[in-house]
This record gives sequence, C-alpha cells and structure tokens, in this order.
Amino acid sequence: PCTRYDALIWFMEGYFNGNQLFALRKTDGKEGQWRTLDQLIARNGADMPFLELPVEIEGKRGEEEEEEIRKERAELRQRGLLMRREVKCVKMRIVPAEYRICEFLLTHIGNIKHIRSMDGDACAEAYDFWWNVVDTVLTDTIVISEAKSEGREVHYTVLDSSSVLDTMENKDERKATMAPSVSSAADQQPAQAEPSVSISQISSPPGLDPFALLKSCEGATRKMQGSRDLTVRFKKLRALFDQCDKKKFVQQTSEILARHNVKMCELCHVKIDSTNNVIEHICGKKAH
Repeated sequence: PCTRYDALIWFMEGYFNGNQLFALRKTDGKEGQWRTLDQLIARNGADMPFLELPVEIEGKRGEEEEEEIRKERAELRQRGLLMRREVKCVKMRIVPAEYRICEFLLTHIGNIKHIRSMDGDACAEAYDFWWNVVDTVLTDTIVISEAKSEGREVHYTVLDSSSVLDTMENKDERKATMAPSVSSAADQQPAQAEPSVSISQISSPPGLDPFALLKSCEGATRKMQGSRDLTVRFKKLRALFDQCDKKKFVQQTSEILARHNVKMCELCHVKIDSTNNVIEHICGKKAH
C-alpha cells in the first residue's frame, strides 16, 4: 500500500506508468482497493499539489519515442536529480510545482545549488528581493546600453554596506545616492552637459546583504540567454513559488541538493560544511 505522494514519486522515478494498479491506504480511499494513478488523480485532483495544464490527446507512442523516454529517464536517474516529468492522464498533464522550481534553481542559478535547509518565510522574503534586483539590473542595463550607443560615458557611485543601511530610512535620499550618472565628453562644457539618469535603489530585507544577493542575481544572468529570457523565467518561477507548498519545497530541495554533498560554494570558495554556515552564506553574513 502507498499514499498518493509515494505513487507520484515512484511514477516520476520511472517505476510504473499511469495505467498500473496499486493499493490505497485508508487516507486515500478504502484500504486494499486498487486504483490506477490516472483514476486517483481524476478523483482527488483538487486535493493534490500539482499544476494541471490542458494538453491535446495524443496517440500511442512509437517504439522510437519510448526508447528515447527510457534513455532520458536513465540519464536523469544517473545524475541523481528528480527533474520535471510529464504525467499524462485523460486530457491533462500533471506537473509538480516544487520540482519545476528545483529544476530552475539547479539549471540556471549555480551559485545557490548548495542550499540544504532554509525557512520557508525567509526563502519567500529573499526571493522577493531577488525579483526586485532582477528588474533593477535589467533597467540599468537598458539605460547603460542606450548611453553607450550614443557615445556617452557611464559613471557609477559605489556605496558600501553601511551607506546602504544608513539610506534605508529615506527612499528619496536612496534614489539620489544610488543613481548612476550618464554623461558625454561635452560635459566639460556646462551648457552642453547631458542630464543624469535616476534609477531607484532597492532595500533588502533585514539581515540580507544587497551586494551579495546582487552577485547571485548576476550569476543567474550569466547562465541565461539575454535579459528577456531572464525576465520570463523569473516570472514563471514566481508564479510557481506562489502556488507550491513552501515546507514541501524546502524539504524536497534539501533532499535533492544534499545528494551533491557540496562542502564549498563553487563561486566564492567559502566553506559551507554545516547548515548554519549555509544559511549565513546565503544571507550574506559570510565573506563573498
């Protein structure tokens, strides 16, 4: 006998298909009663933590397609990752939100794949900050690109962490101090000076180093194809994050990433051999 969750995990590992019968426990139905996974999903779909996306009904797979699927599953099992699987039932495709988020993190954000444990609320708070940083980075990139295309020079004002903390109380001062100024060689003549460009600064949640998280965001940018792709992927990730079970997400992410047995941050070369070190490093308390 197994639970719905056990059945899903076994299915995603490739041990059986949606038409195979299995026994139910009392929590899922009459004990000993046999159901297929498709029937179980159809009956309890609203209570199951899946995303349901409509798809067209396809015919039976050919031998070549079945062979490709078997090779893909074998490769994923060899890598030791529970990645996204497409579970087909009657007119529906079931995709667990937590696994899609884990796939995004493992594939596109290499410098945080050492996360093993994180409080759900802290994770959500940090994620909101990452999202804001992404928007600002893209805005800065557009302004800088336009300035360079017009042959103008770009100057930055860099603030340390203490300056950022001092300006968190006043948003107007923060906008003025963190805005990069764009000027041309004609700035030597006051009458022909280019106007400066004002860009908002982002205040991070308490206890989070904005520059450390900005570096994490830049690491994600390097692994993607252009700013548009970055924006779309983060929007999809945020939608999934809002729908998933935060505790289950933390638990499953911990289990998946623990298999890598990472002892050091790949980008910063900081030891993360304990849960406390990992959390402190992610929050920017450890040196980057």
